[in-house]
Amino acid sequence: MTWKRAGKPEQKTARSEKILNAPPRRKRSRNLPMGLMGPEETRDVIAAANFITNHNDCKNANIGLLSICMGTSVITYAYGLQPGLQAIPNIKAMIAVQPLHYGEFIKAFGLPKFLDKRGRKLSEKRLGFDLNEKTFLTDVDKITVPTMVVQNKNDPWTNIDSVKDFYDRLRVEKEILWLDLAKSRPAGYNNLGKSPEHLSTFFSKHL
Repeated sequence: MTWKRAGKPEQKTARSEKILNAPPRRKRSRNLPMGLMGPEETRDVIAAANFITNHNDCKNANIGLLSICMGTSVITYAYGLQPGLQAIPNIKAMIAVQPLHYGEFIKAFGLPKFLDKRGRKLSEKRLGFDLNEKTFLTDVDKITVPTMVVQNKNDPWTNIDSVKDFYDRLRVEKEILWLDLAKSRPAGYNNLGKSPEHLSTFFSKHL
């Protein structure tokens, strides 16, 4: 997990913000395999948010969640837990960039069916359920903060209807930004650095 101070670190103001980025987990021990696609990584996100909230230098800061790709599944699963992210009042907003769940990733990657079957068995062994059958979409309505969804409409690696479904399930103040970029999933990620004004405007409004 990473968090960044918005503005100049040396400035002392009555109002400060933190942006919490939720990337997929990197392997950190022999007992924690890399890339569990969301459910296990929720503990990292909740721990990071609690750390910021309880840190002496940050406890009064508002937190914005920047979730990219499968990071959105991590954040959404974390809202579905009790207690989860909804129990941390300092979290004020979320941006979900190109949300993607496991089943669509496997289809886009073009894995043979026998490998997909083995992967499903392994995920069920690790998590207790099949990631193709239980996705983070069932927890979207538990998100409690204003949310912006960002998606390249020409992204070949996702099902656009699934992104629309994610957005429709949100029960909070929301907006969606459709990007018209190259037929490439990374194009949506690269756009974050090239044109960050929409993201910064959204966070500035809510943090």
